[in-house]
Amino acid sequence: DWQGSMMMLTPLIVSIPKQVKIAGSTIRVVFRDYPDNALFGEWSLDDKTIYLRKGIPLEVAEVTLYHEMLHAALELGGVAFFPDFPDEPVVRALEHLFLPAYDAVRERIANS
Repeated sequence: DWQGSMMMLTPLIVSIPKQVKIAGSTIRVVFRDYPDNALFGEWSLDDKTIYLRKGIPLEVAEVTLYHEMLHAALELGGVAFFPDFPDEPVVRALEHLFLPAYDAVRERIANS
């Protein structure tokens, strides 16, 4: 259940882009169904695609996109391929430490 389980951004975007650029690579963003209700999205290096769950609220889709973009950046940058690299803990640390600080800066700039 996504309600209450993810940190929420103040919505910045009105729709999720169909593609993003990371490390010079064009990454497709595709919505699809998932049988596992706990899965909001995933990054596929082979497909160079970020998949997001169909039907999730925009705020959840935005946070999930950000999360999967972090995974993509770590893999495209080669960092995630170090032996025993703790990919998910690093992404979650960036997501929960950096993202709230960045969101506060965005809000402050928008209100200035």
